[in-house]
Parts: sequence; structure tokens; C-alpha cells
Amino acid sequence: MNKKIKVIIIGFVIIMIASFFLIKRSIAIDIQEKAIELKENGKNEDAIKKINLAIRLSPKNYLFYVTKANFLESQKEYRKAIEEYDKINRFKKNYAEGFLKTGIDFEKIGYQDSAKLRYTKALEAYNCRIQDYANDKEKLYSELLNRACVYLLIEDTLQAEKEFKNLERTYPEYRIMITEFLKIKNRKELLDIFN
Repeated sequence: MNKKIKVIIIGFVIIMIASFFLIKRSIAIDIQEKAIELKENGKNEDAIKKINLAIRLSPKNYLFYVTKANFLESQKEYRKAIEEYDKINRFKKNYAEGFLKTGIDFEKIGYQDSAKLRYTKALEAYNCRIQDYANDKEKLYSELLNRACVYLLIEDTLQAEKEFKNLERTYPEYRIMITEFLKIKNRKELLDIFN
């Protein structure tokens, strides 16, 4: 076979394989949207089946696991939600939100020590991302705000207040929202913010 024809065939095969994965991912996203629609219409079992299908089609898309975990949390199936977040953390390192949410879920089922461990991991992940976003003011604000909230969750109120005060100085345009966070005294109210 001619060398030129081999190169064309190999190129065609590579394009077909790449197209297959893109189509598969697109279908999985459509299925996720359908799952969310089913959940919104109160069809919880059908929603879980759909999101499981999306996960099977695109098992490395962490957002599908987040969707499933959110579904499970809304049904108060916190242990199962924790399992979904743990799956994400196997392939998406420093997923701070996953550590944060599993901490909250552990807290809801009475495992305070496990919750604090997850909050500590969330802090570590936020610290890494804060360094990564040093030049992006909006993303940096979000990471700093989340880190301040985690300090509240681990009951380090002095550090949390310090973080919020720094945010207030650095981001005066968000002063009203930051002030509202400083008013939170009830733990349940704090936990509800993240749901």
C-alpha cells in the first residue's frame, strides 16, 4: 500500500475516533439536562437512572457525579452522595467543593470527625487554587470567600473573621454580601448556604 494512502487512512481513523468521543460526550450532556428536568418534575428515580447513563457514557466528567450527588442530597441520601463526591476526588484532585460538600454531608449524618477532616482537605484545595488564581480577581474572590466559610465550618471564628475583613478591604464592591456572612451565628444557617 502506498505510504500516502496509509497516512490518509490513519488520519481518517483518528478523526473518526475523536468524533466518536465528542458525540458521546455531547449525548451525555443532553442526558444530564434531561435528568435535571426529570428531577425538577419530581421524577427522582428516573432522574437517577438518566444521570447514571450520562456517567456511563462519560465517566470522567465530574459534573455528572456532582449532579447525581446533588440529587441524592435532595433526597437526604447523604452517604450515597458522599460516595459520588469520593469518585470525583479519585480523578479530579483538589476538588475543594467535593471535600466541602462531603464534610457537610458527614456532619448531617453525625460524623463530626470525618466532617472536620473533609473541611481541612477543602481548605488545602482552596489554598492551592488561591495560588493558581492570583491574577484573576473574580475567581480569586470566590476562592477566598469559600475558604473563609470553611474556617467558619471548622469553628475557627477568629481566622474566619480575619479572612472576611481582608475580603471586605480587598473587594469593597462585595461589602454587603461579606457583612451578611459575618452575621451568621447559627450553624444550620451556615450549612444551608451550601445546599
